[in-house]
Amino acid sequence: MKGMLLGVAYGASVGGTATLMGSPPNLVMSGLINTYYGEKAGVNFTFWVAFSLPCAFIMLFITWAWLQYQFLGWRTLCGCCVKGRDTADAMVEGLIRDEYVKMGKTTFAQIEMVLAFVVLILLWFTRSITYSIGWGTWFTFESKQYTSDATAAIIVAIFLFTLPNKPLTFLGCRPQTAEEPLHPRKALLDWNTVQRKLPWSIVFLMGGGFAMAKGVSESGLADWLGERLQSLDRLPPGVFVLVICAIVSLLTEVASNTAVANIILPLMPNLAKVIGVSPLFLMFPATIASSFSFMLPVATPPNAIVFGTGHLAVMDMVKSGIWMNIVGVSILTLFVNTYGVWVFGLRSYPDWADVSQSVTP
Repeated sequence: MKGMLLGVAYGASVGGTATLMGSPPNLVMSGLINTYYGEKAGVNFTFWVAFSLPCAFIMLFITWAWLQYQFLGWRTLCGCCVKGRDTADAMVEGLIRDEYVKMGKTTFAQIEMVLAFVVLILLWFTRSITYSIGWGTWFTFESKQYTSDATAAIIVAIFLFTLPNKPLTFLGCRPQTAEEPLHPRKALLDWNTVQRKLPWSIVFLMGGGFAMAKGVSESGLADWLGERLQSLDRLPPGVFVLVICAIVSLLTEVASNTAVANIILPLMPNLAKVIGVSPLFLMFPATIASSFSFMLPVATPPNAIVFGTGHLAVMDMVKSGIWMNIVGVSILTLFVNTYGVWVFGLRSYPDWADVSQSVTP
């Protein structure tokens, strides 16, 4: 039970780093990049998946192997030498089958939601395949694109407010077997549901973070810190990334990962300028590291949720999470300094970063 609960929590945290919409810190970084540098930085849904998905897969495999070893032993890693395996598999299969039957048949509304999700993913991937290719270029004026990943989300959300939750009956015609009386169809989504279910606290927290970033820049604090940290350019960039990832991971253990991202990320562009690397070379690992905190219940929302079940003690999470933190920071540092440098060229300072000499929005 403990291994499964920790697997759910760790899987949610690691999986959330794979896409731009996966966790709030990702959106914080995207918003800051667009505020500082605009669309020329190229940080969109497609770019994020191309960069983060391989790292997420590696971490998910390591997470599975570690939990499997810790709770079931090393012999189970290859699925061998497990007594009573056939009986256990049959019990699990029966439980899953019973739960599947309880779900009932797929409804019309559920089919619509699946199609809406597929359309949203396609819109995200095809909006800006490159800076000059994608449906976002249709809405360009004077070399400026007036669309973002939020545009695709708003388009799909509008359709959710208009699509019916049940099949329409045109001109009063309906199947002869229908027993339900004719009445207006409700939409898939209504405003009352949005008011009750939308996490408004996250919206205000992210907005406050953007305001803080603006204050850091406008007040001159970012430039002041950059001057004080001039000596750090002697450190190898790889070591610099390791230090940042370790600090962010530890801070997130005792604070909200969104709050930590809002505090740390606005400082990264000036630090990148000091050491002569791409701002993404520091901002990407700092953002992902804010989700690589596995030790304490308050570190991430998934940790808090599984701890709330009552089946886990704090020490259970610490024993498993401390090694996950170490491995996660190590893998992330290695990943950025290899894949990030070879494929995306993050070790050099890019031309688009010079658009804002003092990193001022």
